[in-house]
Amino acid sequence: MVRPSWIPMFAIVATCALVSATPVRADDDVKGEVDASKMGNLDQHDLTVCKTKTGDNLSCGPAAAVNSFVYLEKMFPSIYGETLAPLSKPLGQALGQVTVGNLLGGKDFMQTAAPGGTFWDNFYKGKQDYINDKDPGSTLFDQETNPSAVWLADQLNHDSDVEILLNFDSPSFRGHYVTVTRISYDSLLGFGVLYFVDPLDGTVHHADITGDTAQLDITYVRPDTKEELRGRIVRGAGEFARGVPEPATWALMLSGLGLVGVGLRRARRRHLGSTGSVTEVSRSQLSH
Repeated sequence: MVRPSWIPMFAIVATCALVSATPVRADDDVKGEVDASKMGNLDQHDLTVCKTKTGDNLSCGPAAAVNSFVYLEKMFPSIYGETLAPLSKPLGQALGQVTVGNLLGGKDFMQTAAPGGTFWDNFYKGKQDYINDKDPGSTLFDQETNPSAVWLADQLNHDSDVEILLNFDSPSFRGHYVTVTRISYDSLLGFGVLYFVDPLDGTVHHADITGDTAQLDITYVRPDTKEELRGRIVRGAGEFARGVPEPATWALMLSGLGLVGVGLRRARRRHLGSTGSVTEVSRSQLSH
């Protein structure tokens, strides 16, 4: 029995799908990006969940999470719809963001409270619990201590939403959450730029980052006071929509399908050619 010539081509597709989907990059050039226009624009000052007696607002954790929820809904509408944050009427995006932010910061999720704000474990678990409550099974979660530039870039290149916790030596501003949108880092020089939505005003900003794979330092300027602070990126969290093929996997599968198409066309040509020769032999025999 002759095996059809297209079978090896499907084996190629299967093999491609199993190949590691880690993005290919030069060792000294680390880049990752998501669509910043899909992010939320919640300003933490619009939340009431954690205001101090002096008027400070410590709700950066819930606000950063809400801005990432908006991204997930706009990036993967068929998966999330508006289960995480109501963006349409009657509430609309602005009021919907505030409603979810105050809920997230409450005792059922992140337990945001003065004077400490949102502790990391409460932030990460609170976000998991909220997503799993609103849309069970929809999301894969990951976290990293002292996240490297490579980890951040890989998360972004997989279309994850990424929050990081910044730590500073300032006694009045010791920690801050932001939602990352882009990183460009030269590991050979140990220098790069990080872009993020800052919940202090709900818009995109950037900061210089330096260091190595063990620890990334950041030079951060507060958008409200313009104070320059030097700190470190100490924690990172990434959430990815379950069931969405990774970008590199899409590329490999499409490449494999292309090879299948080429194989089928060649097989068809060989089949047509062999059919023609048989016909000529039959005619020759009849003429004798």
